Amino acid sequence: MPLLRTKKQRARFVKKVKEALRAIGYKRGLTFTHDFGERSTKYAFHLNILVDGGYLPPETLYELKRKLRRMIYPRSVIRKWGD
Repeated sequence: MPLLRTKKQRARFVKKVKEALRAIGYKRGLTFTHDFGERSTKYAFHLNILVDGGYLPPETLYELKRKLRRMIYPRSVIRKWGD
C-alpha cells in the first residue's frame, strides 16, 4: 500500500474513499484532510469524513467500517493486517 506521501497519492486515496462511500449508499458527504503528529519532522495523513445519517449502533458501525476497508485497501493489506 502506498504511504500517501505526495499530494497526488493523497488525492487518489480520498477519491477512492468517496467512491466507496457512494457505492454503499451515501450520496453526500464532506471530507477534510490534514496532517497530524507530535514531532515537527514526522506527520501522518489524516482523513475525516462526515456523511448524512444519524446514530449507528456500534455493531452496525463496525460492519460498515469493515465493508469500507475491504473496498478501499488492496487485498495484500487486508491479508496482512485484516479488515
